[in-house]
Amino acid sequence: MPQAQQLDPDTFAVRHRIVLVTAWLQVPFLVAVALLTTGLGQAELGTIGAVAVVALGATVTQSIRARAVLASVALFAASAVLIYLSGGTIEAHLHIFAMLPFVALYQDWRPLVASVGFVVVHHVGVSVLDPEGAFNHHAAQHKPLLWALIHAGAVLVTVVGLLALWKVLEDASRATVAALEQVEAERRRRLEDAERFGAELAREAARLVDVSGRVGEVAGVVRETQEASSQRVGELSRRAVDASRAGEETRERVGSGVATMGDLEQRSGEVESLIVLISEIAERTKLLALNATIEASRAGEAGRGFAVVADEVRNLAAQSADAVDRIRETLVAIRQGTTTTAEVLDQVEAAVDGIQTVQAEVVAVAGEEAAAGEVLAAQVHELTTLAGSLSGAAGTMSELAASGR
Repeated sequence: MPQAQQLDPDTFAVRHRIVLVTAWLQVPFLVAVALLTTGLGQAELGTIGAVAVVALGATVTQSIRARAVLASVALFAASAVLIYLSGGTIEAHLHIFAMLPFVALYQDWRPLVASVGFVVVHHVGVSVLDPEGAFNHHAAQHKPLLWALIHAGAVLVTVVGLLALWKVLEDASRATVAALEQVEAERRRRLEDAERFGAELAREAARLVDVSGRVGEVAGVVRETQEASSQRVGELSRRAVDASRAGEETRERVGSGVATMGDLEQRSGEVESLIVLISEIAERTKLLALNATIEASRAGEAGRGFAVVADEVRNLAAQSADAVDRIRETLVAIRQGTTTTAEVLDQVEAAVDGIQTVQAEVVAVAGEEAAAGEVLAAQVHELTTLAGSLSGAAGTMSELAASGR
């Protein structure tokens, strides 16, 4: 059996409007039937007016249940009036079955019981008081209660069918409500999951933004370091080239100095030969001066002047010998200095060679550092690209998080 749960106000309002409009439409319909059959007398106006009064009560009453009962009774009151106006024709009785589905719209026992009760009371009462007014055929007029029960049974069967339909509709509605509740629960669960996922996306997006910023900062620092390193490498290379050039010049000057020392050594040898010659000349001069002195002493007064000259010559020879000794000492010192200078120049040349070797290594290292700088620049570009990708991914995740909420 159906549970006959009360409709919600909005649904009741829609269905009650349908029933109420149908009830009010019966009034002009009954007037038209009266005009076509019995005429519009006091009895007709009274019965049709009763239908209108009941419909008016269903319109103005505040209680939902009372409105449903009055509207249902108005429909079957119209059926009773139609049966009266038609003289109890079977076609007029069919009006009852036409009105039953409208009463079933309320899905409520009260209007349905009130309607069936009204039909039973009407049929029994009219069958007893005016059988010819209830039925228009001979058999029913002779046994009105039997035919009233037959009609009541037909109405009851129709009501049972409506109740079965009502039950099916309730079961379908209950299943629909359960499905909707399940869908709503699933929707809420998914909404909660989406909110959690959105929150996680937002957190991950924040992390990505932070990582992207840090990657950008690291890329900037690395770029600045690489640029500074490139500048230092360039400066170091330039200085190495300048130092190498200066080393070559030093090498040339050292070579020139070594050549000069060799020439000086050669000239020292020539001077030594001249010193030997001068020494021999001085010795001969001394010997000649000695001979002149001896001859002057033999000459007596006549050779006195010559003796003076010889003495001067001897002194000059002695001075020449002294000068030769000093020159020889100086020459020895010069040779020693030349030897020392040559050794120093050899050491300088060796040092220059070592410096140039180191400079070549420095240039090679600078080249390697420059190559490493290019690789680092490429990696910095990749870092920058990665930072941009991370930033874009963070934006997409933020949009997904917002849409998920």
